[in-house]
Amino acid sequence: MNTSKQVNVMIGLLFVSFLTIVGYLFNESNRQVVETEEITHRNAERGARLFVQNCRTCHDLEGTGGIGAAINNKAFWIYEEGNAAGVPATPEGEAEAIRKYLRETIECGRPGTYMATWSQRFGGPLSDTQVNHLVTLLTNDPTGKQDFWDLVIEEGHHADEEQFATVLEEELGRHPTIEEITERSREVTVVIDPTALTVNTESCGNWAPETKAQFRGRDPFAAPGEATTTVVTPATPTPPPADVSDADATVMVQMTEWDMIVDSPLPSGKIAFQVENAGAVAHEFKVIRSDVAADGLPIEGGKANEGGLEILATILEFPGNSTQVTTVDLSPGQYLLFCNVPAHYQLGMAISVTVE
Repeated sequence: MNTSKQVNVMIGLLFVSFLTIVGYLFNESNRQVVETEEITHRNAERGARLFVQNCRTCHDLEGTGGIGAAINNKAFWIYEEGNAAGVPATPEGEAEAIRKYLRETIECGRPGTYMATWSQRFGGPLSDTQVNHLVTLLTNDPTGKQDFWDLVIEEGHHADEEQFATVLEEELGRHPTIEEITERSREVTVVIDPTALTVNTESCGNWAPETKAQFRGRDPFAAPGEATTTVVTPATPTPPPADVSDADATVMVQMTEWDMIVDSPLPSGKIAFQVENAGAVAHEFKVIRSDVAADGLPIEGGKANEGGLEILATILEFPGNSTQVTTVDLSPGQYLLFCNVPAHYQLGMAISVTVE
């Protein structure tokens, strides 16, 4: 090959190399996006596996709640710019506040509840990486292309079939349906009676009830500025005592596991409820006007469904061996006093009272 041909070949190779590099650079941003999505999806799959192994017993397979709170909750969802759901992107500060809340709740548990400490740094079984996988699952797919809870259901069904299909096939004389397998799994794996559980009495951190309520009530579909999370610091503030100086009467209420004790009938007028939590776990206190039976409220997400109810008085979660006071004006009629911490209402923490 003469020199001229060699030069032409070299120029051609350089030109091809140049085009390859330029094409790679132009595609780099797309490659990074695809790779990020793949990593997020893979971490969510790992989170789904961890959830099935460790969390479904209290929160149910679909995260709708039971003994534990409902955590399949859109309030925790985080969306990126240009997501397929067409909703506003979550501001970075708000997104990090949500991750911090979820991460620290998983790591530290919640004192006065059955939510255990899970981080290895505080004596639990999960590494920081595993905790982050669960956070990725709970904040859902930032691209809006899928629901990460489908991964949990898929993983749960796979685990259930391995554990229960053979046993059910022997009992039924045929291969069981997925519904039959799921029902048997719930009977065996989901905790119904919490008396066998241990109350978390020591926690590395806690969030004020008001802060938890704010996170849980967040709307990720709202326009920017309408659903921001502003309180991000763990705290357990002592609320100021209610002004009972002008109350017409004081009514003593005692809460235990799993009962509420109060004398009935109650007087009408401005009533000061002095609520003693004589139990070991945290409880809350709510008052509604209703003639429904004490156990007659519909259940959703492991709690009494408060939709459509007018809550006349509320004391947010407060620890065992403590007392809180709230005041409310009561006219003659029927009222329901109840605790709506997940699972507590179903366990009997409600009482119907008459006001005369």
